Amino acid sequence: MTLPATAPSVPKVAVRDLSVSFGRETVLRGVSLDVAANRILGVIGPAGSAKTTFLRALDRMNELEPGCRTEGRVLLDGADIYHPSCDPVALRKRVGMVFAMPMPLPMSVYDNVAYGPRLAASRRANREAARDLSRKAKAELDELVESSLRSAFLWDEVKDRLGSSGFKLSGGQQQRLCLARTLAMRPELILLDEPCSGLDPVSTARIEEALAVLKARYTILLVTNNTKQAARAADDTAFFLMGELVEIGPTGKVFMNPSDRRTEDYVTGRFG
Repeated sequence: MTLPATAPSVPKVAVRDLSVSFGRETVLRGVSLDVAANRILGVIGPAGSAKTTFLRALDRMNELEPGCRTEGRVLLDGADIYHPSCDPVALRKRVGMVFAMPMPLPMSVYDNVAYGPRLAASRRANREAARDLSRKAKAELDELVESSLRSAFLWDEVKDRLGSSGFKLSGGQQQRLCLARTLAMRPELILLDEPCSGLDPVSTARIEEALAVLKARYTILLVTNNTKQAARAADDTAFFLMGELVEIGPTGKVFMNPSDRRTEDYVTGRFG
């Protein structure tokens, strides 16, 4: 009996011949890769390999820099995010970003998480209607704040001080607060640019624990200079060098049996 052929699944993110230049300098060259849904892709490579530029190309943040030029295609669920019909603001609601340094807003823990949903509501209605909406939806907002903090593995540590300034949290807690703020917008894709670079091992472990749970609902790209973190946390790993993608594959293979000598040299600490 001949079984019917099954259609190949569409990757959550498909990058095709992506290059990014600033002025006359091309910093990212001809990158093509796929990111499957509900997986963590670790992006590794030495400093200057354009890992952050690659990440920022996925939510079009590079465009905020003067002289930036992007070539190639980035497909999110099969739709090109660089097509003229794609609204960058709407795109960034679907693609959340957490930066290397924690950047809580100058407000309470609660308001940090609630800020994005409140702003989105105010854009949908006039100011008076937005205030009324906030009163009607207070219970829903409370639930969203709690669920976002729980998903960031922070709720139990801050539930009794939601009214305190986010700046009073430790560095690791602030980073998880930023993650919770991103989750409150209910994105589909989460981009993390060195989220643990300034954190102690315990805080790093909490972030990695959260990511392991979150991938059931989100697709995650994790840029890290810590190869051990990529080995622990990532399902797949991409190795970048001098603005080019050298190799991508399941994390176990990339670390234990890489296809390229340059990858082997990097993951074994011979350079970088």
